[in-house]
Amino acid sequence: MGSKPKTKILMVCLGNICRSPLAEGIMQQKINARSLNAETYSSGTSNYHISEPADPRTIAIARRHGGVDITTHRVTQFKADDFDKYDMIFVMDNSNMKSVLRLARTESDYKKSPPDYECDLRSKKYGSS
Repeated sequence: MGSKPKTKILMVCLGNICRSPLAEGIMQQKINARSLNAETYSSGTSNYHISEPADPRTIAIARRHGGVDITTHRVTQFKADDFDKYDMIFVMDNSNMKSVLRLARTESDYKKSPPDYECDLRSKKYGSS
């Protein structure tokens, strides 16, 4: 018998330069600390920053709070076939959740995001609110 495949978790926001890469880094650090059989990734619903690194401010915050290293992150865009690649999908806000769910093809795709999950981590990138 082989080992159980790793659970693949995806974090999603709009541009994949602030919230989702930070969430990916924090989640992966927690997974590693607990020796869980999982790995995490992130993507954005937009194509604004494809292949760019995370925002420098996000990299600094990650490093400052817990020593999370996201310097190797590169932006990817969420695609419908991501439903096939990932076991769980966490979206950072309700607007992007709608964008993700518009790409869902089956009931199974819809279930990749926990049914009671509702989140609204609005980006503070362009100011304080």
